[in-house]
Amino acid sequence: MAPTTHRSSRRSPSRIPMPCRKSYTSDWMLVLSVTLLLELPLCGKGWGFVGRPSATDTDLEDLWMHDANVGWAVGKYDTVLRTTNGWATSTFIMTALGQTSGIGMIVYDWHGVSFQNEMHGWIVGSNGMVLYSTDGGVSFESQPSSVSGDRIIYDVQALGDGTVFACGERGLVIYTTNYGITWTRQDTFVLLEGGGLGTLYALSFVSKTEGWAVGDLGSR
Repeated sequence: MAPTTHRSSRRSPSRIPMPCRKSYTSDWMLVLSVTLLLELPLCGKGWGFVGRPSATDTDLEDLWMHDANVGWAVGKYDTVLRTTNGWATSTFIMTALGQTSGIGMIVYDWHGVSFQNEMHGWIVGSNGMVLYSTDGGVSFESQPSSVSGDRIIYDVQALGDGTVFACGERGLVIYTTNYGITWTRQDTFVLLEGGGLGTLYALSFVSKTEGWAVGDLGSR
């Protein structure tokens, strides 16, 4: 059975409208608190949003909590954050993956993060990149994902025992059963009207053999 985790719900507002939005500056992390907050009319009784300062002013795109204290967040411009106290404070993690090209430094955007326990986790993002950590996200190393550099990987889920699924542009689905030593690519070929392959933005698996992915124009 996969470890119990707590995951944020996130997608671009242009794709999935959020039912209850609150304006906030990009250098603050919006944390949904289950503490009973009276006289705070936000998204239902007993729930409220509490702003937490983060270690970056860039856009954050995904969040994964191992428990109430330990978690990770990822975003644009090679941003990876880690907390050990429920986002009271956070640490910026350097991935050291920037590459020099003919037009300057290549900086990766990270779109998805998932840990199977407090130590082993994965990050996915632009250029078909997959990162893997064995030390609780203190450091990361790249893994060969079998994905070409022109595809974005948007979401990832670690199930335990080294099994991980990820999805992305043009119907992309990849998975590993050995902690990312090898990744297997399985395109879904979800066709859009007028041609082209639909992009998958999120997935969720309940076991190693059963799961769902969603994306463009309601594809699933």
